Amino acid sequence: DDTVTATYKDFTALPSDWSIVDGCDQNNTSVSFSNNEMVVTNKATTSNSLYYGSVYHIGTEKLWKDFTFEMTMKMTSAEDANRWFGIGYHTQDVAGYMVGYLMNYRNNGDSAFSAFNSSKSFFDGDRINKQNVKLSDGQYHKIKIVMEGHTSKHYIDDKLIVEWDVRDRNTHLGGNSLNYGGFALFVNRSTVRIKDISIV
Repeated sequence: DDTVTATYKDFTALPSDWSIVDGCDQNNTSVSFSNNEMVVTNKATTSNSLYYGSVYHIGTEKLWKDFTFEMTMKMTSAEDANRWFGIGYHTQDVAGYMVGYLMNYRNNGDSAFSAFNSSKSFFDGDRINKQNVKLSDGQYHKIKIVMEGHTSKHYIDDKLIVEWDVRDRNTHLGGNSLNYGGFALFVNRSTVRIKDISIV
């Protein structure tokens, strides 16, 4: 059995296997802990040269291939309807910069599936607004990403919002499939309150 799990909850400090990404907007990023939740805030940049905000590696000690990633969270204090947070997956280091696939969960519900390269350029797929949930409602939501082979499925509150073949973005990543990697949290001019994360 090659099943591996990681669980993050009852937050009182940044987990020991999380780290902030070099080159993100560290000067305008804060992390605090309240009611056993981790609260990540980014207040300034929209520049891709700073990954559009704050970025944290998640679980830097493990590399994942097929997985189910689940996070219970609430998005608040978005500076406007277009602000977003993202979950990067199959993230890898290339020449000191991170590359990977990404789900952008936008405050207004108009989310996108994406990839990002070592030049910090983001390549969104089509915007997704059908069956989506606006994260501006002040409620907790469950984010889930399921990866099997090259197929990724993104969910909000158990509603499938997109199923896509990640190889569709490989031309932006040097043409090679990212068959394994880590995870990352992106926060863009908003606050994300994280109650728990489970990776299997």
